Amino acid sequence: MPEGNSRVSETSGPNINDWAEAVRPIDEAFADRIGIPRQEGYRAGAEIGLPMPDSRTLSLPDFLMSPNEHLQQFDSECYIVALLPHDANLPRVSTARLDSNDIISLVHDKVPEAVRDSYDIRLMPYYDVKYGGNIVANPNGTMHVEFRQGLPGPVAYGTETPPFSASRDQFLHSFKYSFEDEDLRKQISEVIAHIPHSGEARETQYHPGYYEFIVVDKGDKAPLKTLFIDYRDDPSYFTDSGPKAV
Repeated sequence: MPEGNSRVSETSGPNINDWAEAVRPIDEAFADRIGIPRQEGYRAGAEIGLPMPDSRTLSLPDFLMSPNEHLQQFDSECYIVALLPHDANLPRVSTARLDSNDIISLVHDKVPEAVRDSYDIRLMPYYDVKYGGNIVANPNGTMHVEFRQGLPGPVAYGTETPPFSASRDQFLHSFKYSFEDEDLRKQISEVIAHIPHSGEARETQYHPGYYEFIVVDKGDKAPLKTLFIDYRDDPSYFTDSGPKAV
């Protein structure tokens, strides 16, 4: 994670919509499915009870009328910000680790006054991300986990070989890990435990889907906290097509 004072900087790396456009020439139907707006993933995750970051979207003019009033509703001093155009011809801007002054500077630098009525702003608290990655829980009971230190983007969108991985066997329902660190294994087990499930121990059946997660340090010596930032239930994400677990 970057050190030093907060500064406005463009978020680097691809997002889910970039991935969708990259695969469109190969499979247009799949591109349409995975290219749904990320806020839909937030909504779907919240509906099944996943711990999600506090995320608020409002019109950009409304935010600019009283920015501090809106920012004070979060439990962080820095924020993740997305400027979301209503018109597909206008640029979308996403940045992270901004304080209130940075956000105002971002708007003035990136969105001309004449088109600000055509934008929404989405705000999320910024925390120190220790680990990030994705989980695919398959209907047949298998599970694949890939993650890295820091934000999950490079792993989630295939631009980096995952430094850490784990997988769950369909029949034994036990996990195999690519790493030996027992504390890290325990941390990832805690992440997995947040996925909706039934049963216990090796009889546990997890709700199928694609889950993108981060493990964050909120400071004040509190334990690390798991948050999910995307959830998709489309079968296109499943990595095993064996018979459904019973």
